[in-house]
Amino acid sequence: MIRNETETKYFDILRQANKHTFSKRDAAMWVGGLLRLKSLIIEGKIRFGEGSKPTAWRLNASDVLRHCRHD
Repeated sequence: MIRNETETKYFDILRQANKHTFSKRDAAMWVGGLLRLKSLIIEGKIRFGEGSKPTAWRLNASDVLRHCRHD
């Protein structure tokens, strides 16, 4: 599969973001709101980060960026 430069950069960003997490507030801002964030989590499209506590949401940054709002 041949990728252009833009696709390659996009996948590089997602690969690096996989090592990081966003807070609930930041993730909600990126995906377009808390309700959309919760539905993405329920659908299994956004994972909790490693060592995330029940009281402090730490969400996988790569998943959040993959589902960010495009406006």
